[in-house]
Amino acid sequence: RGSNTLARIELFLGGDAVMERKKSLRLQAEGENARPVLLAGDVGGTNCRLILFETRDLKFQSDRAVHRNVFQNDDFRSFSDVLCRFLSEADSKIPNLRISVACFAVAGPVSDQRINFTNRDGWIIDARDLQSDFDIPSVILINDFVANGHGLSTLEDEDLIVLQEGKLDKFAPIALIGAGTGLGECFITPAAGKHQLAGVYATEGGHVDFAPRNPLEDKMLQYIREKVPHHAEDKNTVPRVSVERIVSGKGLVTIYEFLRTEFPDEVMSNFDTEIMESNDKGRHIAMSYYNYSLSKRAMDIFFESYGSEAGNVALKFMPFGGLYIAGGIAPKNVEHIVGQGSRFMDAFSSKGRVRSILDGIPVYLVMKEDIGMRGAHFVALNELRSQSQRIRSSPSIEAALASKKTQVVSALKAVNNSLSKSFTDYSALWALGTSVLTSGLFAIYITKTLTKALKQ
Repeated sequence: RGSNTLARIELFLGGDAVMERKKSLRLQAEGENARPVLLAGDVGGTNCRLILFETRDLKFQSDRAVHRNVFQNDDFRSFSDVLCRFLSEADSKIPNLRISVACFAVAGPVSDQRINFTNRDGWIIDARDLQSDFDIPSVILINDFVANGHGLSTLEDEDLIVLQEGKLDKFAPIALIGAGTGLGECFITPAAGKHQLAGVYATEGGHVDFAPRNPLEDKMLQYIREKVPHHAEDKNTVPRVSVERIVSGKGLVTIYEFLRTEFPDEVMSNFDTEIMESNDKGRHIAMSYYNYSLSKRAMDIFFESYGSEAGNVALKFMPFGGLYIAGGIAPKNVEHIVGQGSRFMDAFSSKGRVRSILDGIPVYLVMKEDIGMRGAHFVALNELRSQSQRIRSSPSIEAALASKKTQVVSALKAVNNSLSKSFTDYSALWALGTSVLTSGLFAIYITKTLTKALKQ
């Protein structure tokens, strides 16, 4: 795979620290008092969130995490350096640490359990490298929005706001759309049975073409076309503009920048300066919604576009199992989404002659912002359960038990012969006493033998 992960970690820690850590991990894993944990991670372009959970915690509860931390990616040369720092912290805090399964939700496409962060030099994550470098039996990489899809399985009723009741069909597909740094979309097929993973399928729906719905948005589309790069393969067409360039954190800023050029007389210098000089422009636009007309216009266009795309997703997947609105933006702006009169829901339903179809689809707003981490934990937990099932059904275990069964049967025959001889040579009372004593001792022997076999 061409990576030099151990060398990088060795540089990070210095000297033989890597080998010492691997030796330490191996001894912990082999020790009788090893403490098994699950590692879940949410690896984005800006930071990494990592959490260790007890394997016995079947429900996601971040407040019960064994150890957790957030790292800024700019401070590290590779993800392996981040993981090494995190596990070194955990080693000092948790005696006999042993990671049974790790699952990382990563911001980008995963191919053959490998991802290359093209915008971050040296950040190549390979699940097999992490397994060998950190002595973790199983490492899984999943796309971050696939993790969001799995995370829906962990939500309670109180984690959701019902935007539209619809007619729920638990056997129908589920769809998920979420705006944050970008715009993610996926669809989900129900799990086949209890404790099984649902089928979650990532899409690139956020990159479909943006369709303006009024003359002002026509002008905005032309404005954005002049700003975006024109790809060589599209030289015979005008530059295309994806929905994500409008429905995302950066998209909100783009909308505002268009409006300040389209309506210069409405620019209020105090608000405009605060927005344009901020490192978090979108936040300042949202905060000035009720006091600044251009911020209000920008937010209204944003949530109309968001609702319209949510309606497009509903028409594509017919998710009568539920359409979920997630991501970092929605929970912070509930007032722009909730209610049939909201700009979001009006745009969602405004689909002409097929509006009646959308009226039957249940729509939910997800109030939790950690469903990616929840999904990574859920996948790791499912892998641990699968490991346990594989061990129980392993041919080697079956053979070991069969061998022990043969030994037990032989021993029972020997005891039976001994008891028969006792009845012949000695009195019945002596034989009865011997029988009781031998049976008790042999019951202990059988218990210890089978327990040892199962451990092996």
